[in-house]
Amino acid sequence: MYINKTRICLLLISALQFIGIASAQNYLFERKLSGYKNSRIAPVFISPLGIVVDSVNNVYVSDIDRVQKFDAKGTLLKKWGRFGFGEGQFSDASRMAIDKQGFLYVLDGFRVQKMTLDGQFVTKWGRYGTHEGEFSFLTGIAIDSMNNIYVTDRANHCVQKFTSDGVFLKKWGVLGKEPGQLNEPEDIVIDTYGFLYIADASNHRIQKFNGDGEMVASWGSYGEGKGQFNYPNGLAIDKKNHLFVVDYNNTRIQELSNTGVFIAKWGKIGDKPNHFNAITGIALDASDNIYTVEAGNQRVQKFTNQGHYVLLWGNPLGQNEQFYFPFNVVLDRANNVYVMDINYIQKFSPTGDFIQKWGNIGSWNNTYGNLADFAIDHAGNVYIADDQKHCIMKFSPDGQMISTWGNYGSGNGQFNDPIALAIDGDDNIYVVDRDNHRVQKFNSNGDFLSKWGQQGTGASHFSWLADIAIDAKGDIYIVDSQTREVQKFTNTGEFITKWGGQGTTNGKFLTPIGIGACPAGDIYVSDLERNCIQKFSNTGTFITVIGGPGIDDGQFQSPRGVAIDSFGSLYIADADNNCVQKFAPVHK
Repeated sequence: MYINKTRICLLLISALQFIGIASAQNYLFERKLSGYKNSRIAPVFISPLGIVVDSVNNVYVSDIDRVQKFDAKGTLLKKWGRFGFGEGQFSDASRMAIDKQGFLYVLDGFRVQKMTLDGQFVTKWGRYGTHEGEFSFLTGIAIDSMNNIYVTDRANHCVQKFTSDGVFLKKWGVLGKEPGQLNEPEDIVIDTYGFLYIADASNHRIQKFNGDGEMVASWGSYGEGKGQFNYPNGLAIDKKNHLFVVDYNNTRIQELSNTGVFIAKWGKIGDKPNHFNAITGIALDASDNIYTVEAGNQRVQKFTNQGHYVLLWGNPLGQNEQFYFPFNVVLDRANNVYVMDINYIQKFSPTGDFIQKWGNIGSWNNTYGNLADFAIDHAGNVYIADDQKHCIMKFSPDGQMISTWGNYGSGNGQFNDPIALAIDGDDNIYVVDRDNHRVQKFNSNGDFLSKWGQQGTGASHFSWLADIAIDAKGDIYIVDSQTREVQKFTNTGEFITKWGGQGTTNGKFLTPIGIGACPAGDIYVSDLERNCIQKFSNTGTFITVIGGPGIDDGQFQSPRGVAIDSFGSLYIADADNNCVQKFAPVHK
């Protein structure tokens, strides 16, 4: 159920309150940019990635850090999960499958979590790596008649087979374009005879294997014609063993026989019924009705087996001056405020007046990919990290694209999930390359300069990179959500110091997610799980805590992005409260 949203409100509070603990400097809540008026109702979806239907036609949708359960008409029945790396928590929930015993398997980055259909944790397996039972980026999951689990790993270009409790059985696949080789396998399904079908996305084809990993057949090629594909990234199979293929960059669904014969297709770019924008999942119910989920339109659509539209549910389309899930905030040299939401950016004056909007719910994803972070150089050019197409895009101050660089890979100038970026005083660009566990440095034209970091937990090692900030001296600060630490480097990547660790006392973190540096050199870190901001000196000495959990002014629900203006005022992207909050420093 939706509540109508109004124009953005700039709330000036007359009864201002102090926020801060144990500090010589407190922060005064000043104003709020808010997407909801007199309401804290959250959007239905943020960036939904996976969908599956159980035997009684309940629909499960994974969405970054949560799973939501709906009935067949889209009524929400239950939801569970929160951001994190513990049991039942999610950092990147994506594709799902349900076995014959009624257990739900959720892919979560580089692990598989097994749960009941009501969200109770059962077990998990997997860790980051390239060996048996290790994963780099899980993308697809299927279950055979014996309850064996098959998963595809996009970054390792392979398939692994497990028992339903996670015991490793088999692995096959290497990077390549020859028969049986894979290039970014995105999804997998199994027919009634036990044959496996893999969406071999960057080879623009479907490959068919037996249960032992021996290739049986292959079909498809790059293109827009019938039976051709442009990055097939999702699969479903009905009782007739007909395949339904998500043809991602062609923005359509294709139906094929189990021998690859074209049967039908439907869909085109848009936000109306029977239109699509960034389809990220597809599933069938017990009657072979088809369900799709779209990250671009933040919705689920239902179709008959013949592709006729039935219904949809999800987020209404966004309007100017609204927020759905504001997760980052950036300021330019004039202290204008830029807020990144679900695949669009809005610009406001320092007093909160709406100026401009780039992108829209329902239009960005198929044009580009998925917005992850952005930064602004001294000339007002905007750089956007696209963690779906693994590139950096540069735009002029009026929103016109200037250039783009990068693609998927691990070489210099390539990326695997570029999740954050920052710009130094010389307009060099530093990109957090999360799944390559490193930081890359470029000049403003995108020319590669240097890199540092590797997977691990020590100095200059990274586990799950979340954000980056640069202080006035040019030193670099990196926050790692999994090690729960901040690491400090010179602008050439030399390690200086680190601080943090897991805990709830001052200076400790549960899920640090965002970081900012103020002109005076102090460092602010948002903690998603503690719902607060901690302030430190540039050497890691704890100074104060700002905020706490709640829905009132000065309180947070999932604070993420952090920015500081030239006067030292603090802006926080308060995602689940659907607002940006501003705090002014009060000097004693």
